[in-house]
Amino acid sequence: MVAKTKKLARACGYCITPTCERYATPTFLLNQGKNLYWCPTCRQNGDVVAEKGHYVGTGARFKEVRVEFYWCPDEDKYQTTAVVRDDSIPDLGSSVYTLETPLIRTEQRALKVAEAILGSLSRYRASMGDLEDVPRDPNRVLYFDDSREKFSRELGVLAKHWEAGPR
Repeated sequence: MVAKTKKLARACGYCITPTCERYATPTFLLNQGKNLYWCPTCRQNGDVVAEKGHYVGTGARFKEVRVEFYWCPDEDKYQTTAVVRDDSIPDLGSSVYTLETPLIRTEQRALKVAEAILGSLSRYRASMGDLEDVPRDPNRVLYFDDSREKFSRELGVLAKHWEAGPR
């Protein structure tokens, strides 16, 4: 079973004009809501590659996290994959999470991110519901200006994380 994929708000923009000096050079884009990127050098429209994640499996426990990184705009694919596995979890009833990110360029960083995601999934999976997004760290921010319903919902999630955390 493949779960639904959710695009995250982080992305990279790439110039696709071969004669431009910024051709195929990544530009970090934060809170990218639209798939529009204009090269600051040649002023031509370019490509946007957004960070996204998905998982395969029906199990509540994650055995493996894969991070696909080092995006190559010429080939329109990720060049490398870093894998972190927890072999103490049986294959039967386990899931695999994959993060595709153009923001990572080195294997050391990809392995650190994969390890952090696996730790987050192991710790917070019981309270994450649909798993549309992976918590990037255990910190959560509550906004008192949010509606009462949203604040209550976020407070409930925080309480579940607190209960599931180390004693």
